[in-house]
Amino acid sequence: MYADAAYKIKKTLAKKIIFTASISFPCLIVVGTAFCIVFLLPVWCFFWMANNDYLSRNTGSVLALIGLLVFISAVTVSSFYLWYLTSNIIYKRLDQKPISEFLNRDKVYIYLKPFLTKFKIINS
Repeated sequence: MYADAAYKIKKTLAKKIIFTASISFPCLIVVGTAFCIVFLLPVWCFFWMANNDYLSRNTGSVLALIGLLVFISAVTVSSFYLWYLTSNIIYKRLDQKPISEFLNRDKVYIYLKPFLTKFKIINS
C-alpha cells in the first residue's frame, strides 16, 4: 500500500518536472514573438529617424541601447510569468485540484481578469 502511494507521488513529480522543462522554451518563443510584433512599429520609426539624420549618432546609440534593454527586460519578465502561470495550472491539473484555487490568489490574474472578460477571452 505504501509503495503504491510512493510510486504515484514519484510519477506525479516526474510528470511535473517534464512538463516544467518542456514549456519553458515555448513560453519564451510565444512572448518573444508577441513583443516583437508590439515593438516593431517603434523600432521602425526609430530607424527611419536615425537614417534620415533626425537623431544624432550619440543620441541614437543611447536610445537604441535603452530600447534593447527595455525589450529584453519585458520579454524576460513576461515569459517567466507565463511559465509560472502555465506551470501552476499544469500542477493543479496533475494533482486533480481546482485551478481556481491558484488563480484566485494570483495578483496579476486578478488585475487582468476584468480585461480578459471584457475581450471575451475568459468567462466570468
